[in-house]
Amino acid sequence: MKRERRVVALFTIMMCGLMAGLLGVAGASFHGEELAQAAARQSSYELTVTRSRGDFYDCTGQKLTSRSQKTLAAVAPTIEAAAAMNQITHGEYRETVGAALSNGTPFLATAPFGTESSNGIDVFTIPQRYEEEQLASNLIGYVDGSGTGAAGLERAFDSVLNQEGSLTITYSVDAVNRVMDASSREISDTRQEAELGVVLTLDRRIQQVAEDACRDVLEKGAVVVMDVQTGEIRALVSLPSLHPNDLAADMENEDSPLINKAFSAYSAGSIFKLVSAAAALESGLSPDYTYTCTGSIQVQGQGFKCFNGISHGTVAMEDAIAQSCNGYFVSLMQQVPQMDFLAMAKSLGFGVSCMFAEGLSSDSGVLPSEKSLASLKALANFSFGQGELTVTPVQVAAMTAAIANGGTYREPSLVTGIQNLETGVYEWMQPTGSEKRTISEENAALLRSFMEKAAKEGTAASGQPETVKVGAKTGTAQTGQYSGDIELVHLWYTGYFPAESPQYAVTVLRADSDANTKECAQVFRTIAQELESQGFLG
Repeated sequence: MKRERRVVALFTIMMCGLMAGLLGVAGASFHGEELAQAAARQSSYELTVTRSRGDFYDCTGQKLTSRSQKTLAAVAPTIEAAAAMNQITHGEYRETVGAALSNGTPFLATAPFGTESSNGIDVFTIPQRYEEEQLASNLIGYVDGSGTGAAGLERAFDSVLNQEGSLTITYSVDAVNRVMDASSREISDTRQEAELGVVLTLDRRIQQVAEDACRDVLEKGAVVVMDVQTGEIRALVSLPSLHPNDLAADMENEDSPLINKAFSAYSAGSIFKLVSAAAALESGLSPDYTYTCTGSIQVQGQGFKCFNGISHGTVAMEDAIAQSCNGYFVSLMQQVPQMDFLAMAKSLGFGVSCMFAEGLSSDSGVLPSEKSLASLKALANFSFGQGELTVTPVQVAAMTAAIANGGTYREPSLVTGIQNLETGVYEWMQPTGSEKRTISEENAALLRSFMEKAAKEGTAASGQPETVKVGAKTGTAQTGQYSGDIELVHLWYTGYFPAESPQYAVTVLRADSDANTKECAQVFRTIAQELESQGFLG
């Protein structure tokens, strides 16, 4: 009996041992499989060369992005590839190559056109998103390192433009992520022609004219060219221009290329006298209302001077606009109810942000409140565009267009819609606001005649082209900021052409100028002459 119990005990021990062994083997197998999977996950490195992305188009169907191509080299960090890359690029990527050799990570580098693939280097010709002198760069914005829209229209329409498909290279790597065999990489290209594109109101040809007109003339400021009849923006320039291929340099520029100046708010100065005149006319005041200018006017003990203290003598509205008499408008707006004045400014788009797309809008600028205008000093400043008032170049262009087209204000627009490039079908994007009459046709005609006199023989005469008759208004806005002993000013020139049948409104801003110079008038004149010579004024 004892012997039988010993045999059973021994058999039980053996079975337990066997079970434990089997469980151990199973556990080891399971753990080994887990490790194998982890190793598999860590045995490859994927380098994305480029991703599929839709483009921006102008109103004539011309591309604004991806108009050219570039050569990219995908480099596996081997000694041979590094040496070849240094030779190809004349040492341009020496530091990058050195770092890559140290950490073993593949990288991308721009290569000269005609570079051929070799061991460890795969060369691709792909679309270059931005040109070196990219048109409308501040408006379009840029993508980040992953190809995602990071600013401007790129960001606003990222969900539309970011389309499926990419060109990638997968490398085999060891446990510390170093490429094991560059020749065993796998190239995958799932890119397709972009299905969707964003169509803008810009005209590439007019945008080029506007940017060329600014070159070597304006350092900091903005230009807006608007279709008078539709409110569509045909060109939008912000200076300094953004360089999306060299953002590091732009970030160090104290004039802030990353800020779109056309959407930013600045002190208005005398261009705002057009709003004052419109408010006075619409409230029933006669354009024959006169004021005798002695060079300055006193309001509650504070003096308000005309530019350089010039005495304009006795002037009515026409000459007050042509000669830009501050005193006249201080006197005039004391005859107009403050609420009527403020309402006219609002109806012409001031104090309200322009929404161009979800996530892309301009500053609203600042209008004084009804309460603040109860002060005659604040009202005096407001009457000729000073004080707390700020406006954007886009707002000024829209106001100018409203006067030019007979008194109807149309909200500025920048985006026509999203186009399916295969079918040609549009998803139209209508302006968020409706058009509205703000000035009677009769009063708008009066304002145009005053602006045309200003361009012919007044303060705006330096912007009058040789072959195109225009209407225009100038402005010089004090900023309260100084460069040494000199106060910086914002210089404005806004107008329309041709005067006989207005088609385009153009607003030019030179920001933070240390002198009252004529560059804005020069830019306006050049744009008008070029559009006429290229057949846009038919």
